[in-house]
Amino acid sequence: MRASRLLLARQYAAPARQRAAVSAAARRSHYSYSSPGQYMNEQLKELWKGRDFDRRGFTVGIGGPVGSGKTALVHQLCLALQETNLAVVTNDIFTQEDAEFLVRQAVLPRDRIKAVETGGCPHAAIREDVSANLSALEELTKMHQHEHEQPLLLLCESGGDNLAANFSREVRTVQSCSLV
Repeated sequence: MRASRLLLARQYAAPARQRAAVSAAARRSHYSYSSPGQYMNEQLKELWKGRDFDRRGFTVGIGGPVGSGKTALVHQLCLALQETNLAVVTNDIFTQEDAEFLVRQAVLPRDRIKAVETGGCPHAAIREDVSANLSALEELTKMHQHEHEQPLLLLCESGGDNLAANFSREVRTVQSCSLV
């Protein structure tokens, strides 16, 4: 008898808990989505119109854990390759700290350094949703590809991540990993 009452109580309580969970989630949500989203907006379509992706500058993806020396490596590469047609894209979660550091160090003119704020896990911006990095690389390519006789070299520094983070082939030509 006791077991049947317990079973009956659980059956009536489960829908009430589900309703409470749904209404709590609805109260917490302040986002209103009209669609599942899109990767290609009108601004990107205009930027990439007529673009031959095989002709983008040689792009080196630089990744590694937090504190492994990615920004220091980019800094030294910029100093060593000053006579090269060079531009840099940096990735940080919520800041433009790495790009600002490179600008303060005057390793390149400001218009050759672009910062991407990923807003989340750094590996997502270099592997899953690469649109922000592609946009930055494309803008730099459009601005600087034809300034010199030599082809453009692009450095794309990831935000700190684990060693397993790989750059998407759409973003990089080759990949380097920075280790302490």
